[in-house]
Amino acid sequence: MAWDVFDGTRYKKRQEFLDRILDGKITAAFDGHNYTYSHAGSNDPISPNKINTDLREAAEIIVDNMRDRLEDRVHRQLTKQYDRIFSLSSDGGRGKAAGICWMDFQY
Repeated sequence: MAWDVFDGTRYKKRQEFLDRILDGKITAAFDGHNYTYSHAGSNDPISPNKINTDLREAAEIIVDNMRDRLEDRVHRQLTKQYDRIFSLSSDGGRGKAAGICWMDFQY
């Protein structure tokens, strides 16, 4: 994705979403009464505190690199650095090897 494809509205909505993650209002996982909940991904045990801290760190990196010509490279690095959150399964998306938030960074 080229940095210049964002129109003002799309960029603003993306920034607002990332700001909500940074503020801790959007999480990837949380502890319920008897169960740990997450959006998707592997059934392996997770630490919600670790996952949510990693999610905020990744969001900060994304914000720092938005509209940068190398933004795609940053996204690819994040899928490796935070694979428990962002990795794709071998079929390119959903699957038991997928990360919790395996969706495209553009949206």
